Amino acid sequence: MGTSPSIGVAGPAGQVVFETHHVAPPSRVYITLNDVFVFAALGTVANNTLTLGLRILKPDGNLSYSAIPLLCSSDRSVASMVFPMLEGFLLSAIVSTSVEVQRGQCYVLLRIKYGSAGGVFQEQLLQGYVSIQQPLSWPEAPPDYFVSGKGNLRTIVGTTPGAGVEILETVPAGATWRLHSFQTALTTSGVAGNRTPRLTLDDGINQFFKAESLLQQAASLTKTHQWAENVVGFVGNVDTAVMPLPGPIYLKAGSRIQTVTQGLLGGDQWAAPQYNVEEWIEQ
Repeated sequence: MGTSPSIGVAGPAGQVVFETHHVAPPSRVYITLNDVFVFAALGTVANNTLTLGLRILKPDGNLSYSAIPLLCSSDRSVASMVFPMLEGFLLSAIVSTSVEVQRGQCYVLLRIKYGSAGGVFQEQLLQGYVSIQQPLSWPEAPPDYFVSGKGNLRTIVGTTPGAGVEILETVPAGATWRLHSFQTALTTSGVAGNRTPRLTLDDGINQFFKAESLLQQAASLTKTHQWAENVVGFVGNVDTAVMPLPGPIYLKAGSRIQTVTQGLLGGDQWAAPQYNVEEWIEQ
């Protein structure tokens, strides 16, 4: 491993020369021909091609610049590539995107495997979200874990269930949601009897939250039922009720948001729910 130029000092005839001895290396990461990079990404946006830019100082003192593309997944699965590089000091690495990607929609990992693709020792260089506004760069960026910081805010229109059937929404694979609000409306048939809607949350098996609406519904009525963070339950008018959600509520993949309505009849109809979530990618 050779030495590298460092601090400029005054030389003969006013020229600037560089110290070549007892100088700290320009980077803590030195790549050999037996090492490989592992570049991976998970996303939710179609046609999102990432670019990994690498700057390496070679042993002969010349700089090498590389730009490596990777098509990110759009279904939260892992898209990855493994490739060798030139020998030398890694000076910088940066991952950017040219499409409209917001924070929470594309997660990137960059590792070095020392000792070829079968090497067991790995070093994580980059780990975090890339957005159109904010590329991810080494050595500046600290590790950014899957569920950290601000996620991607989404307003989702759910599925309209059949008549007499409860609402059921499920967190998709590879996602974590923070539920901010949930709204839907129930139209009751002309058959007499009161209906009492409830919102329930579970992890796919175990129920951990249930909140009853403040409005009961008799026959032949349409009423809106809302649950939201940071509110006190109240009836806004005779046709709308707002109930609190305990926050923050984080829902892992496979968790379910459901209505359970006491007295629901076959002719009653729930509308498609509309709900607001903050979404992160998680594996």
